[in-house]
Amino acid sequence: MSWARLSRHKTSDGMSFRDFRDFNLAMLGKQGWRFLSNPGSLVARLFKTRYFSNTNFLEVPLGNNPSFVWRSIWEARSLLRAGARWMVGAGTNISIANQPWLQDEENPYITSSSPSFENNTVASLMTLNDRSWDVEIIRDLFNVRDQQCILRTPIRNSQSEDTIYWCKESSGVFTVKSAYKFLQEQKGVWRRDDNNSLWAKLWRIKAPPKALNLVWRALSFCLPTMVMLSQKRVPVLPSCPVCNGEDETIFHAMVGCPFAAQCWQSLFPDFQQHMGSEFEGWLDDMLGKVTSEKRPLVITVCWAIWKALNDKHWNHKQVSMNAALVSAKNYLVQWQNSQARSTQARGYSKFVGDGATSWVKP
Repeated sequence: MSWARLSRHKTSDGMSFRDFRDFNLAMLGKQGWRFLSNPGSLVARLFKTRYFSNTNFLEVPLGNNPSFVWRSIWEARSLLRAGARWMVGAGTNISIANQPWLQDEENPYITSSSPSFENNTVASLMTLNDRSWDVEIIRDLFNVRDQQCILRTPIRNSQSEDTIYWCKESSGVFTVKSAYKFLQEQKGVWRRDDNNSLWAKLWRIKAPPKALNLVWRALSFCLPTMVMLSQKRVPVLPSCPVCNGEDETIFHAMVGCPFAAQCWQSLFPDFQQHMGSEFEGWLDDMLGKVTSEKRPLVITVCWAIWKALNDKHWNHKQVSMNAALVSAKNYLVQWQNSQARSTQARGYSKFVGDGATSWVKP
């Protein structure tokens, strides 16, 4: 099967192999978001020194002789421009002309032009005493549309720093899920009203990103099983390297292989599971049968099964069924505990921070 044929292959839910690019773009957007939300980090300072020392990430051109890493992250700039917004505090870190700070969903940038905008920040548009907008200055410098947008833009108290937030997520925090959903909505692919679809179920599951990514790749026919590798002309045998009984398709690796089947039987001994030939149908059936509390474990066990199969084939490491299940459960518990600790430690309000999964009362 050629790459072109793979790119046209779709699941029954309308998901194409080509959408893998959107997912990669959303993942790269996460790194770009760290440049914006945590500019003091070592990575952000290194990239800023090298590529955008005199401007900001949202406005920087690609530049001459860019590295592969920088070129890849830079590709996500347009995505971030569509969803990044500034919450105005002191106003000293927000350029008047080149930053998305207006309360306008369609266009958060000013449309007026003046030479004085280039070297001034939003702080210059505020009164000195009561930290409110200077109406006289605003009416002198901006067109009617910009005046209306500026005057309805809230100002936080003078002690607050300017904060960047992601307007596509209610928490204000950039997530790969919301970025990918936004890209799909732009194409008219994401079905907003279908809350019962497999994809909607999957994105609602609170599981380790590594495990969710693995399942997403399996559903998108991007998992490098022996069959997929041989179809890409990689010199491997298509048979399963663990059981040698059948060709290693995605369904066989995740469900049909005796090793995988034993894991699922041990985990859910009372379930008569759907045993077709497509992983998508099996997963949809499984997620419909288990409780919402068990769904993260299903996703994490998929990851543990795939990891065990790869350890067996590529690292010559034998992993027992019990060891794989224990590994999945421990990994899930550790991730859940780390999320809880992170949220409690941050205690951030709606628009502050990077990575908190929920708001906690301060």
